[in-house]
Parts: sequence; C-alpha cells; structure tokens
Amino acid sequence: MSEGKVSPKKMPGEPYAFNIRARFWITGENDGYVGIGRVELLERIDRLGSMNKAALEMGMSYKKAWKLIEELNEMYPEPLV
Repeated sequence: MSEGKVSPKKMPGEPYAFNIRARFWITGENDGYVGIGRVELLERIDRLGSMNKAALEMGMSYKKAWKLIEELNEMYPEPLV
C-alpha cells in the first residue's frame, strides 16, 4: 500500500466495487480507423447540424475536425458527412 493512503475495511460478504474500462477502434484497409472520438464527432455533427459547432463543443479546431471527417470519408464508399 502506498504511503499516506488508507484502504477502508470491508465487512465479510460485502461486495467489492470494480470498474472495467476499455477502448476499441475499427481499422480499415487504408490504415484509417474509427475510434470513440470520431464516433462522438459524427454524433455531435448530426445533433448540432454543424461541423464547426461540433468541433467547438469538443474543444478541437475546425481544421482538426475537418481532417478527421476527411479520413473517415476516405474509408467508406460514400461520404459520411
């Protein structure tokens, strides 16, 4: 146990709390990928109706959002946005 940290005592039979976290992405033939950030960007563009508003809400530049969308569009037969 690290110095200065005290772990609370558990009573017998009391359940443990665990957190499971994972990230995944889907890769394409051209080395492009779809991860959670790109999915979130697409969802926000759909909800807000604007790539610029979606980018601002995510704290990224319009240029970065444009680049991510262009990479996604190259992975699919028809543009996503």
